[in-house]
Amino acid sequence: MILVLPLVLLALAAAGGATGLAFGAKGAVDIASAQGKIDEAKKRYEYQRLVTDNAAVLTNRLAQEYGQYQMHVKTITFQRWMKLMQKIRQNVALREMQHLVGIEVVI
Repeated sequence: MILVLPLVLLALAAAGGATGLAFGAKGAVDIASAQGKIDEAKKRYEYQRLVTDNAAVLTNRLAQEYGQYQMHVKTITFQRWMKLMQKIRQNVALREMQHLVGIEVVI
């Protein structure tokens, strides 16, 4: 009976060691799997970052072109308005001159 107790303890220690070894091996496999997922996530992130950077460059270029177009439209609109004002001014001056025809001013 005395000899059985050390054998039982030795068997329990061996089982505990085997269990620890199995969990250690599983942990190593889990770490490798996690590292694979991390690497894949990094690749997806870099791809999406490049896509976003390209979209930002395109958006900035389009915004610049749109701003130039707006300035062009404003310039043309102002020029047309100025021509219209000059035409109206000339018409008013001509009508005023027509009203004054035949009026004699004595000084």
